[in-house]
Amino acid sequence: MSVATFIARMILLFGRSGSHTERLVTYALGFAILAAVFREEEAQNFMAVHVGLSVGFTRQLGTTMIVMAYVPLVLVLVSSWARSRFSDRWITDKPVWLAGYISVPLMLVFGTHARVLDQYIDRTEGWQTVAYFSIFSAWCAAVSVPLVYVSVRDLVRGQLRGKHIATYLVLLVAGAWATEEAISIFASSVFAATGTGTSFVEFRFAANENNFVYILLLGAIVAIIRPIYLLLELADLDPATRSIRKLQPLREDLVATCKDDIPGLDKKYHAAAGSGRIEALQRMTVEIRDCLLVLGRFATPIDDHTDPATASAFQVAAALERKRSGGAPGDYIRLHAADRDRDLIEEVRALNKIACRWETAKQSAISTHA
Repeated sequence: MSVATFIARMILLFGRSGSHTERLVTYALGFAILAAVFREEEAQNFMAVHVGLSVGFTRQLGTTMIVMAYVPLVLVLVSSWARSRFSDRWITDKPVWLAGYISVPLMLVFGTHARVLDQYIDRTEGWQTVAYFSIFSAWCAAVSVPLVYVSVRDLVRGQLRGKHIATYLVLLVAGAWATEEAISIFASSVFAATGTGTSFVEFRFAANENNFVYILLLGAIVAIIRPIYLLLELADLDPATRSIRKLQPLREDLVATCKDDIPGLDKKYHAAAGSGRIEALQRMTVEIRDCLLVLGRFATPIDDHTDPATASAFQVAAALERKRSGGAPGDYIRLHAADRDRDLIEEVRALNKIACRWETAKQSAISTHA
C-alpha cells in the first residue's frame, strides 16, 4: 500500500503549482519506504551479497532513513509560520535538509561500534549507543512536540468545527505517541549503553520493530487522501465541482435578473473559474449573496415554515420574479437566505439546500405572478 501510494503521489502531484507541501509529504513517504525495505532481512542479505554492505550497516541505514523521513515532516510543520516571515524558501528549507544530511553519516559513524561487535545497536553497551539514539530522538521530538503544542493550543482556543476538533485530536494522539517514542527510545539507549534495564531494553527493541509498521501504514493512509481527492477532481466528482454544478441554475437565474445592478458580475465569475474550482465556488457564493442584497428591495417577509431552506427558496424566487416582471422596489428586507454571517463551507451548505428546492420555488413564483 505504501509503495502504491508513493507512486500515485509521484504521478499525480509532482510538478503541480502550489504543491511544495505535497512534495515534502511524498519525500517523507519515500524515505519511510526505504527505511522499511532496509529493515527487512532479505534486503540486508541482498546488500551484503551484491553490494558489499554488511547486514549491520544496512540495518542502521534503515534507521537513518527514518531520520530523513522526519526532515520533510519538520518542514511541513514549520511552513505554517516560517514562510510568512521569510519569503525565500532557502532560509527555511536548506538548513533543515543540511541538518538531516549531516545526521545520517554521524549516526553511521556512531553505529560503527555495534557493527564491529556484530550486534544490534539497540542492545550495545557504550557511549556510542546514546549518541546514535540522541540524534534519532531529537528528530523524532522535532516532529512530535510541535504537533502536541499546536493541537493543544488550537483545541484550547476553541471555536472549531467538529471535523477540525477530530483532526486535532488525531494529531494530538499521534504527537503524544511520537513524543513518548522519542523519550523512551532515548531512555532505552541509556540503559543499553550502561548495561542496565535489560527487560526495558528488550521491550523497547520489540516495540521499535512493530511500531514502525503501524506508523508507515498510518502515514500511507493519510498520504493517499490527496491523490484520491485529485482523482475525484479529474472526474468532476469532488465536493467543490458538485456544489458548482448544483448552484449553477440558481446563480444563472439571479445573475440574469440582477446583472444590470452589479457591473461586471458575470465577467468576474468566469475570471475566477479559470483560477480553480475553489476560487470559482467562492466567487459564485459572493455573486449569489450580492444578488440577494439587490433582491432585498423586492422581498416580502418570510412565512413561517417548518423547513427554513424551503422558505428561503420561495422567498428568493418570489423576490426574483417580482423584480424580473418589473415590480417597483420597496423597503429593504434582509432575505432569510442571507440572514447571518457564514464562512465558505457554511455558505455553500446553506445555498445547496436552497438550490435543491430552486426549480419548485421558481415555478411557484412564476405561477403566482402570472
